[in-house]
Amino acid sequence: MTLLPWFASCNPGSNYIIRKARMNLSVVIPTCDRPVLLRACLLQLQASAQTYPRQNYTIIVSDDGRTSLARTALAGEFPDVTWVEGPRRGPAANRNTGAAAARGDVLVFLDDDCLPQPELLSAYAAAFTDPALLAAEGRIRADRPHQRMDEEAPLNETGGVFWSCNIGIRRDFYVKIGGFDERFPAAAMEDVELQERILKLGVEILFLPEALVIHPLRLIRGWGFLRKRAEAHGIYILIPGCCLPPPSYRWAVWHTLRLFRRQFMPRFIQLGGRGAYVSCRSLTLPIWSTWCMKKALRQAKADQSRMSTAHQQESPS
Repeated sequence: MTLLPWFASCNPGSNYIIRKARMNLSVVIPTCDRPVLLRACLLQLQASAQTYPRQNYTIIVSDDGRTSLARTALAGEFPDVTWVEGPRRGPAANRNTGAAAARGDVLVFLDDDCLPQPELLSAYAAAFTDPALLAAEGRIRADRPHQRMDEEAPLNETGGVFWSCNIGIRRDFYVKIGGFDERFPAAAMEDVELQERILKLGVEILFLPEALVIHPLRLIRGWGFLRKRAEAHGIYILIPGCCLPPPSYRWAVWHTLRLFRRQFMPRFIQLGGRGAYVSCRSLTLPIWSTWCMKKALRQAKADQSRMSTAHQQESPS
């Protein structure tokens, strides 16, 4: 009988106990031509900035950028960070590429513009010591109060949203369910779809308030990004079993008025209308998304009809 287990039981602070309790994590960060933001994120993941031991987590940057700036910066300042070339097919495919290079027991997904706080990785590691836990989400806070209406950030104070800028998932489970759906070409709906797929399997997603990242407020992006968000709904509506109701312009108008009354007007009064003109763009999203969903359904129906016709023509009379 070895003396190590007995010694550890008598000395709760011993290195033996610590080694047995620690879990290997892989932090996956997709990036695309944002080296300054990426650097700020990586600085918050260094050994001096995290309470979790550096030898128990790896950092993987999956780079969709058109230049080699990120790779050059990593080689010079962050030699312990693994760089992999992204597929340039959007954030969903980029995250899957980073996850494929990971070897940790648990994948922790962050965005390159997030600022991880000191207890982030310790909180994920402690939670996933429970072998029954398969997925978790952390807290996301803004770096300051809103000063304008045209500022936004994905916030998560109570859980239930599974924003991909701060989530953890057991790696073997992630591989089993197929990761992020790469049909989504933009940063929209891909994490919503993954969350619903997990929940439909009866898996509980645990909220970890101690796993905190700060997400700086950003100015709302232009019409191009809003169009991509609307098109993502068109992709999502075609996925079997999706939780969206059939698209209806009546619903879209009702939802737009609801957003105006519950979100737009209170913020207009609170912030004195600063940035209201640009913020109005977001009010068009329900109508625009409805148009994209109807278009996608029409196209799918036409494709199905065309395939059925072709099949009948090929069948022997």
